[in-house]
Amino acid sequence: MTVMSEPREIPEPLLHYSMSLVAEGAGEPRLAEWQEAGRYRIWASRSAPGDPPATVLELRADGLVELKGENYFLHPILAGQPHRIAHHFGYWQVSDADRIWIQIPRGKVWVYTLIWGGKSGVYREDRLFWICRKCGNRLAEKTIQAAAAEGFMKAQSAAVREFNADLPQRKCGKCGTAHPEAYGMDPRDDLPAERSARGLW
Repeated sequence: MTVMSEPREIPEPLLHYSMSLVAEGAGEPRLAEWQEAGRYRIWASRSAPGDPPATVLELRADGLVELKGENYFLHPILAGQPHRIAHHFGYWQVSDADRIWIQIPRGKVWVYTLIWGGKSGVYREDRLFWICRKCGNRLAEKTIQAAAAEGFMKAQSAAVREFNADLPQRKCGKCGTAHPEAYGMDPRDDLPAERSARGLW
Protein backbone atom coordinates (compact mmCIF):
# COMPACT_ATOMS: atom_id res chain seq x y z
CA MET A 1 0.00 0.00 0.00
CA THR A 2 1.28 3.47 -0.89
CA VAL A 3 1.17 5.99 1.91
CA MET A 4 0.33 9.49 0.71
CA SER A 5 2.43 12.22 2.25
CA GLU A 6 1.34 15.81 2.79
CA PRO A 7 1.11 17.76 -0.49
CA ARG A 8 4.11 19.93 -1.26
CA GLU A 9 3.79 23.57 -2.21
CA ILE A 10 5.26 24.59 -5.57
CA PRO A 11 5.88 28.35 -5.77
CA GLU A 12 5.06 28.46 -9.47
CA PRO A 13 3.35 25.89 -11.72
CA LEU A 14 5.82 23.74 -13.62
CA LEU A 15 4.35 24.89 -16.92
CA HIS A 16 3.60 28.54 -16.32
CA TYR A 17 4.06 31.31 -18.88
CA SER A 18 3.40 34.96 -18.30
CA MET A 19 4.00 37.25 -21.25
CA SER A 20 2.78 40.49 -22.74
CA LEU A 21 1.50 40.73 -26.28
CA VAL A 22 2.78 44.31 -26.38
CA ALA A 23 6.41 44.55 -27.44
CA GLU A 24 8.58 46.78 -25.29
CA GLY A 25 10.57 49.63 -26.76
CA ALA A 26 10.45 53.29 -27.62
CA GLY A 27 7.62 54.79 -29.61
CA GLU A 28 4.04 53.63 -29.99
CA PRO A 29 3.35 50.22 -28.40
CA ARG A 30 2.79 47.46 -30.92
CA LEU A 31 1.94 43.80 -30.72
CA ALA A 32 4.82 41.38 -30.64
CA GLU A 33 5.07 39.18 -33.73
CA TRP A 34 6.36 35.94 -32.20
CA GLN A 35 6.89 34.51 -28.75
CA GLU A 36 8.01 31.06 -27.63
CA ALA A 37 6.22 29.27 -24.79
CA GLY A 38 7.41 25.75 -24.08
CA ARG A 39 6.27 23.59 -26.98
CA TYR A 40 4.27 26.38 -28.58
CA ARG A 41 4.86 29.39 -30.78
CA ILE A 42 2.55 32.36 -30.42
CA TRP A 43 2.01 34.88 -33.21
CA ALA A 44 0.09 38.07 -32.45
CA SER A 45 -1.33 40.81 -34.61
CA ARG A 46 -4.03 43.43 -34.60
CA SER A 47 -6.22 45.23 -37.07
CA ALA A 48 -6.30 48.88 -37.97
CA PRO A 49 -9.11 50.90 -36.33
CA GLY A 50 -12.40 50.29 -38.11
CA ASP A 51 -11.30 47.17 -39.98
CA PRO A 52 -13.78 44.26 -40.06
CA PRO A 53 -12.83 41.06 -38.22
CA ALA A 54 -10.47 38.69 -40.00
CA THR A 55 -11.72 35.71 -42.00
CA VAL A 56 -10.24 32.24 -41.64
CA LEU A 57 -10.50 30.32 -44.92
CA GLU A 58 -10.22 26.54 -45.18
CA LEU A 59 -10.11 24.32 -48.25
CA ARG A 60 -12.17 21.24 -47.47
CA ALA A 61 -13.33 18.26 -49.51
CA ASP A 62 -16.68 19.97 -50.12
CA GLY A 63 -15.15 23.30 -51.13
CA LEU A 64 -14.07 26.61 -49.65
CA VAL A 65 -15.31 27.42 -46.13
CA GLU A 66 -15.24 30.90 -44.56
CA LEU A 67 -15.05 31.10 -40.76
CA LYS A 68 -15.41 34.37 -38.90
CA GLY A 69 -17.04 35.79 -35.81
CA GLU A 70 -18.40 39.22 -35.03
CA ASN A 71 -17.13 39.10 -31.43
CA TYR A 72 -14.84 36.78 -29.48
CA PHE A 73 -13.91 33.85 -31.70
CA LEU A 74 -11.76 30.74 -31.25
CA HIS A 75 -11.19 28.18 -33.99
CA PRO A 76 -8.91 25.10 -34.03
CA ILE A 77 -7.07 24.51 -37.32
CA LEU A 78 -6.22 20.83 -37.41
CA ALA A 79 -2.99 19.38 -38.73
CA GLY A 80 -3.21 18.74 -42.47
CA GLN A 81 -5.98 21.32 -43.01
CA PRO A 82 -5.22 23.80 -45.84
CA HIS A 83 -5.99 27.26 -44.49
CA ARG A 84 -5.42 30.95 -45.02
CA ILE A 85 -6.23 34.06 -43.00
CA ALA A 86 -7.32 36.82 -45.33
CA HIS A 87 -5.18 39.98 -45.23
CA HIS A 88 -2.73 38.34 -42.79
CA PHE A 89 -0.80 36.00 -45.08
CA GLY A 90 -1.23 35.69 -48.82
CA TYR A 91 -0.82 31.96 -49.38
CA TRP A 92 -2.49 28.71 -48.44
CA GLN A 93 -0.72 26.79 -45.72
CA VAL A 94 -0.70 23.19 -44.48
CA SER A 95 1.11 22.19 -41.29
CA ASP A 96 1.60 18.79 -39.68
CA ALA A 97 0.78 20.28 -36.25
CA ASP A 98 -2.47 21.75 -34.93
CA ARG A 99 -3.04 25.48 -34.56
CA ILE A 100 -5.56 27.61 -32.67
CA TRP A 101 -6.87 30.95 -33.98
CA ILE A 102 -8.13 33.44 -31.39
CA GLN A 103 -9.89 36.73 -32.09
CA ILE A 104 -10.53 39.32 -29.36
CA PRO A 105 -12.34 42.66 -29.81
CA ARG A 106 -10.55 45.50 -28.06
CA GLY A 107 -12.15 48.89 -28.49
CA LYS A 108 -12.01 49.82 -32.17
CA VAL A 109 -9.43 47.17 -33.11
CA TRP A 110 -9.25 43.39 -33.23
CA VAL A 111 -6.46 41.50 -31.49
CA TYR A 112 -5.48 38.19 -33.11
CA THR A 113 -3.40 35.31 -31.81
CA LEU A 114 -2.36 32.16 -33.65
CA ILE A 115 -0.94 29.42 -31.42
CA TRP A 116 1.25 26.87 -33.20
CA GLY A 117 1.98 23.43 -31.78
CA GLY A 118 5.57 23.55 -32.92
CA LYS A 119 7.93 21.58 -30.70
CA SER A 120 6.26 18.29 -29.79
CA GLY A 121 8.16 16.21 -32.33
CA VAL A 122 5.09 16.13 -34.60
CA TYR A 123 5.83 19.37 -36.41
CA ARG A 124 8.30 18.81 -39.24
CA GLU A 125 7.27 21.10 -42.07
CA ASP A 126 4.86 23.64 -43.53
CA ARG A 127 3.65 23.60 -47.12
CA LEU A 128 2.80 26.93 -48.70
CA PHE A 129 0.88 26.93 -51.96
CA TRP A 130 -1.16 29.07 -54.31
CA ILE A 131 -4.22 28.12 -56.34
CA CYS A 132 -6.06 29.88 -59.14
CA ARG A 133 -8.66 32.14 -57.57
CA LYS A 134 -11.09 31.37 -60.41
CA CYS A 135 -10.87 27.62 -61.07
CA GLY A 136 -8.82 26.28 -58.13
CA ASN A 137 -5.95 24.88 -60.21
CA ARG A 138 -2.70 24.47 -58.23
CA LEU A 139 -0.15 27.07 -59.37
CA ALA A 140 2.90 26.76 -57.10
CA GLU A 141 4.05 25.14 -53.87
CA LYS A 142 6.92 25.59 -51.42
CA THR A 143 7.87 23.31 -48.51
CA ILE A 144 9.50 24.90 -45.46
CA GLN A 145 11.23 22.53 -43.05
CA ALA A 146 10.61 23.02 -39.33
CA ALA A 147 12.70 25.90 -38.04
CA ALA A 148 12.69 28.58 -35.39
CA ALA A 149 10.11 31.31 -35.87
CA GLU A 150 12.69 33.68 -37.35
CA GLY A 151 13.74 31.05 -39.89
CA PHE A 152 10.14 30.43 -40.90
CA MET A 153 9.50 34.14 -41.39
CA LYS A 154 12.52 34.50 -43.68
CA ALA A 155 11.59 31.38 -45.67
CA GLN A 156 7.95 32.36 -46.18
CA SER A 157 8.95 35.87 -47.24
CA ALA A 158 11.39 34.43 -49.79
CA ALA A 159 8.68 32.06 -51.09
CA VAL A 160 6.25 34.95 -51.52
CA ARG A 161 8.74 37.00 -53.52
CA GLU A 162 9.74 34.04 -55.67
CA PHE A 163 6.07 33.49 -56.52
CA ASN A 164 5.48 37.17 -57.25
CA ALA A 165 8.49 37.38 -59.55
CA ASP A 166 7.43 34.40 -61.70
CA LEU A 167 4.67 35.87 -63.87
CA PRO A 168 4.21 32.72 -66.05
CA GLN A 169 3.75 30.64 -62.89
CA ARG A 170 1.11 33.03 -61.57
CA LYS A 171 -0.93 32.65 -64.75
CA CYS A 172 -3.28 29.65 -64.54
CA GLY A 173 -2.51 27.01 -67.14
CA LYS A 174 -6.18 25.96 -67.29
CA CYS A 175 -8.22 29.15 -67.43
CA GLY A 176 -5.56 31.82 -68.01
CA THR A 177 -6.43 33.88 -64.92
CA ALA A 178 -3.49 35.77 -63.40
CA HIS A 179 -3.06 35.41 -59.66
CA PRO A 180 -2.51 38.68 -57.76
CA GLU A 181 0.72 39.30 -55.88
CA ALA A 182 1.12 37.42 -52.61
CA TYR A 183 2.24 38.83 -49.26
CA GLY A 184 3.88 37.49 -46.09
CA MET A 185 2.98 37.52 -42.40
CA ASP A 186 4.73 40.75 -41.42
CA PRO A 187 3.18 43.84 -43.05
CA ARG A 188 6.19 45.95 -42.04
CA ASP A 189 8.27 43.99 -44.56
CA ASP A 190 5.83 44.51 -47.45
CA LEU A 191 7.07 45.82 -50.76
CA PRO A 192 4.62 48.26 -52.42
CA ALA A 193 2.95 45.54 -54.53
CA GLU A 194 2.63 43.27 -51.49
CA ARG A 195 1.08 46.08 -49.46
CA SER A 196 -1.52 46.68 -52.16
CA ALA A 197 -2.30 42.97 -52.44
CA ARG A 198 -2.77 42.64 -48.68
CA GLY A 199 -5.72 44.99 -48.85
CA LEU A 200 -7.33 43.12 -51.76
CA TRP A 201 -7.40 39.46 -50.73
